[in-house]
Amino acid sequence: MDIFKKLAISICAVAVSLTVLFLFRTVPSGKLWESYRIVYVDDTSDSGYTEQVLASSGCKDVISMALQRFPLLLPALSPEVSFALADAESDSYLSRRNMYFFDKGGQYRLYYVPKQYIDEARTAVAVLQRENIVAGIDTQSMYPILIPTACIIFTLVLCVFSAHRAIFLCASVPFCFFAACVPFYPAASSACLLLYALFLVMQVWQRHGALQFILTNGTILLFALAAYVISWATSVRCGLLFMPALLGSVATLYALSLAQRIHEQKYHFVGVFIRPARAMPF
Repeated sequence: MDIFKKLAISICAVAVSLTVLFLFRTVPSGKLWESYRIVYVDDTSDSGYTEQVLASSGCKDVISMALQRFPLLLPALSPEVSFALADAESDSYLSRRNMYFFDKGGQYRLYYVPKQYIDEARTAVAVLQRENIVAGIDTQSMYPILIPTACIIFTLVLCVFSAHRAIFLCASVPFCFFAACVPFYPAASSACLLLYALFLVMQVWQRHGALQFILTNGTILLFALAAYVISWATSVRCGLLFMPALLGSVATLYALSLAQRIHEQKYHFVGVFIRPARAMPF
């Protein structure tokens, strides 16, 4: 295949990866009720355990989907409720109540806790997070800017010490974008591990046997594997979004490698590194 076609395909892969991250970004959001604060919890977690943690932490009068009953005392999945929902008007509370108890993406359950129990709610969230359950308290329209900012700062610090600063900076964009689209601390730690693995890759960039060295080096593989495991431990969506972030970075490196080859074709003589990848210190 022509080298320019490969370059175009690589650039398209980067664009598709970033687009997927943006379209499927996961930022909790929900409707705020007056005098209540929202606790959001990953919907893949056990709702009974979440309610138990909230209660044991001292949260009272919590409003949640599990406490909704219609007709009276019947569970939400009962046939009677199904018939009632079928006859409900489209703008009635029954037909729209999922909007109040789930975020827009349907990934998080929402629990409404009275404001006077905000300290107890923070305690409950801390307990859930220690159990590796993604949870938090609404920030009333405040985006958690600290998380992507920390990743960007970490990227810039590594860039200063990188052997190929420009290449490292370009290839790190998908990882920083991943942290911005999945703004949770475990996801950010996953991105930082990938950034450090990328920093190590830069040590052998364009050296003889670099690809084989990268695919067999235990240190690089350890950081990449740890990032992969943490992303899936955070949530299923985070694990799935991890893949386009990784693909975007790999496609960026490949595109830059092709661009460098195109540039070198203009010269009759091109310098090469003497030391092969396996001889570089780690």
